[in-house]
Amino acid sequence: MLKILAQNSSSKSTQGLTRRRNNLNRLKTKRDKIKRERDALQIQQSKLKLGIQNAEQDYDQALGKDKNIGTRLQRIKVQLDQAEKVVEREVEKTTEKMRDPQRLIPGLAASLINLKANLDHLKLPTSTSKEFFEELAEAPECVCGRQMDDMTRQAVRDRAKKYLGEDEVGVLNRIKSDIADYCGGNPEQYHQDLQEQLQGLQKLIRKRDEFKTELRSLEEERLKQGDSELEAKKQHLDKLREQLDQCNQRLQEIERSPHSKPSEDTDCLKELEFLITKAEDDVAEATHTLTLKRKTEIIRRILNQAHQQAREELRKIIIEETNQRITQLLSRDPVWLEDIQDSLKLQGRGGASVGQTLSVSYAFLATLFNRSNHQLPFIVDSPAGALDLNVRPEVARLVPQLGNQFVAFTISSERQSFVERFDLDEEL
Repeated sequence: MLKILAQNSSSKSTQGLTRRRNNLNRLKTKRDKIKRERDALQIQQSKLKLGIQNAEQDYDQALGKDKNIGTRLQRIKVQLDQAEKVVEREVEKTTEKMRDPQRLIPGLAASLINLKANLDHLKLPTSTSKEFFEELAEAPECVCGRQMDDMTRQAVRDRAKKYLGEDEVGVLNRIKSDIADYCGGNPEQYHQDLQEQLQGLQKLIRKRDEFKTELRSLEEERLKQGDSELEAKKQHLDKLREQLDQCNQRLQEIERSPHSKPSEDTDCLKELEFLITKAEDDVAEATHTLTLKRKTEIIRRILNQAHQQAREELRKIIIEETNQRITQLLSRDPVWLEDIQDSLKLQGRGGASVGQTLSVSYAFLATLFNRSNHQLPFIVDSPAGALDLNVRPEVARLVPQLGNQFVAFTISSERQSFVERFDLDEEL
């Protein structure tokens, strides 16, 4: 409908409308091109990572051909790996502490504790809020029982300005509570703890870098021996790493967070999506369909939400009705259906016996058939082969409820307690 209106409406400036449409098409074309590039880069990234892994193994094997250097190399690599893991854990701990401003800024904790003390001294927030007096001014009588007149009401309203509102009271209480939780105890200790954490992290980083330096020294010593095969493997590994860095940088640019004011020469997908939305609004505005476009989007969102809610409600109803049938069918050892999204999922069970699985399936199908407006024949091959003799009669009672016509292909071993039940029902 928007397309028809846009095509039929006449813009005040045909040239301006054409320019806006061309800009929109250009942005969409660029977005599609960047998406294809991103997909290709992701495939290339996976291949490069695998290639680097294999090249590193080949390079390490070539380095280890010198037994003396190889033994030392293996020891340093183990130490370096352990050191990097320790540094990674400490970085996470340090970053978590740096989220607290009282640890970053010296004296901030003491200032916050002083603020709380001043609020307590001033008895803020007060126990009575401004809303109490505003409600009192509208009452026919004061809390003391005296009749309220216009002069008294105005006096109450004037004095209500000296008190805080309920929202302000809540904010102050939250501030005091957070100060007590995060700045209690020795206020200087918070900043000191962070400094000690940073100093410890620096020592661990220096230790890790020492292992890296020693590893590079051993590699250089080995390369000086003039092993052409080793040199070729190193060059191949360095080239793969360089290609991976370029691939990662390009992917980072494509998938980064958008700037507040993106330019049209951007390669960032999120910025392109923003520019496309803006360009679509420009075209809609030029064709006098912007309001209709926005209303259509609102209606589409409402319909999608209603569709999702209806699906969810229907799912709950089907699960509940199926569980009721399962209770009747498997009264001796019932199982419960938990979800039916992509498959029948049993509650609290990874699986069930063949008989239980078949019974749950029949109960589920019976629920669906009874809710359908169309009557179709229900055809099953070996409907009772996996069922116990005790369960077969119960399933047989359920089968006639599955539809108006039930066709079953059975063998002689399935007749007992199953087909006999149908004959009995016919006689009754």
